[in-house]
This record gives sequence, structure tokens and C-alpha cells, in this order.
Amino acid sequence: MKSIATFILLLFCTCNLTLAQERPKWQFGVSAELGRDYYDRNYDPEYSRIQNLLKNFPSKYSLGAGSWAERKIDRRWAALMQLNYAWKEMLPEFFGERSRTFGSYSRKETHHRAFAEIGARWYINPDFPLQFFVDGKVGANVFIASCIYNIPHGKIVTWDAFCYGRVSPVGSAAVGVKWKRFALMAEYDRDLVRVKRTLPNSRMLSQSIVAKTTFTIFKSH
Repeated sequence: MKSIATFILLLFCTCNLTLAQERPKWQFGVSAELGRDYYDRNYDPEYSRIQNLLKNFPSKYSLGAGSWAERKIDRRWAALMQLNYAWKEMLPEFFGERSRTFGSYSRKETHHRAFAEIGARWYINPDFPLQFFVDGKVGANVFIASCIYNIPHGKIVTWDAFCYGRVSPVGSAAVGVKWKRFALMAEYDRDLVRVKRTLPNSRMLSQSIVAKTTFTIFKSH
């Protein structure tokens, strides 16, 4: 009986140790990012012959915040899901391509966007405290609204995305490092197709480079 009791105790301790060392399958957290966007616009042939059309321009900067979930598949691989909101300060009137005369009276323009993405992450050295990783995601970019601060009209809110399509597919790739609950990464985002505009006939492609930090709020088995 004593041997049986000792065996059961050892088995119980071994099971507890295994559970304690088991990696949590789910992680949930928040993120914050700072970056810049770059826009490339092209036109139909009849418009491309017109001089002084603005084809390439950047944003001033972009700020973002969001939430995310990570589901472990095995030691190295994990599935990702994230929802982000981005606040972008733009050069006034460049995106909507209004007249430069009108634009000279606009001192500020901000765009508000939402992103939903899913993807996968690969941990290069999953057994080390400092874990390096790469990931890739695809999803949708939704144009919420534009706010133009005009003199003398004040704040002007535009909801129609200046006649461009409000929803576009996007893809992103990131490389980063994770330590305990914190992670820091550099991310590249790009529209997968050009967003079309009704009038005048033009198409817009946006790219962005951001520095992102994340924090894990809780983990679950």
C-alpha cells in the first residue's frame, strides 16, 4: 500500500508540473502604433494627359490602437486575429483632390479608419525568454470619415470617402520580438487592390510603415 501511495503521489506531482509548464493556447491583448502612409494614385488615359495632377503624396503621420487575440497551434505557429482603429493626419485636400484655392484655407485634415485582419505568426525561437517572430495577415480596411478644419467654415465631416470605395482588402507583414507580456514589431501594410473612384476616374493605392507595441492582458488554456 505504501508503494502504491508513493506512486500515486509521484504521478500527481508529475501531472501538476506538466500542466504548470503547458503553454497557454489563447492570449488576448491591446496594441498601439505610430507610422506613416504613402499614397499612389493613377488616372485613366484621358486624365493622365492633364498637367499638374497629384499622383503621389504621404500622410503626415498615423496613430493607431486596437485589440488582438492569438491562438497557439503548436510550439512555433499561432493564428492571429486583430481589430484596429487608425487616426491619420493628412496634407489638407490632397486625398480628396479639391482645388488648391479651397485647400489653402484648410489648416488640418484627419482620416479615421478601421481594420480587421486574420493571419499567422511563426516564432523563430519559441523556447527562449526573448522570442523573435514574423507574421503575415490579410483583412479589410474601412474608411470611416474625414474631418477637415476649414477657415472660415470650421469642421467639415466627409462620410463618402471622397467617392472612393470605402472598403478595400489589405495585407500586412511584420517582424518583431516578444518578452513576457510585451512585444515590439515593425509592420508593413499595403492595399491588395487599388481603390476605385467614380469621378474623376482614378484609383488609389496606399502603403504604410508602422512601429507597433502590444501588451498581453490575459492568457487562457
